[in-house]
Amino acid sequence: MKSRVLALPAIAALAGLLLSGCALGNPTPESADVTGSWQAEGSNLDLADDGTFIGSGIPISVFGDKDGNLPPTVPGANTRDRTTSGSGTWQVTDARSGPYPVIELSFAPNADVTAETSVRLLTSGSGDSRDLFFALGRADGGVFTYTRP
Repeated sequence: MKSRVLALPAIAALAGLLLSGCALGNPTPESADVTGSWQAEGSNLDLADDGTFIGSGIPISVFGDKDGNLPPTVPGANTRDRTTSGSGTWQVTDARSGPYPVIELSFAPNADVTAETSVRLLTSGSGDSRDLFFALGRADGGVFTYTRP
């Protein structure tokens, strides 16, 4: 009986460690950890320390839902090669998408976005091995990943 009593706290501690381990490889970054320039194939994203951003060559599909449908604030077709440029504000949030911390980008209206529209930019890794990425809807599948230049 005594071994069962000792085993329960050990099992609970191990379960807690395993569950928290999902976040250990993807800790929520501080703003300073992600501030600066990021590049992806044909795209640039600059996150300023004042909470603003400027981006170019961003796939329009980042605005789509999991099925690839664009919101009413982003009229037009969701095609693989359609990109946009824009600016707005950004912030690291307490939210997670699975094991990945979330940075919220709020795009100001532009030629492709008719009203302020927010998207989730996810973070993976830590330190020098950190990446930022958009999870694309099923229409495009996969991810669009930014790394430091």
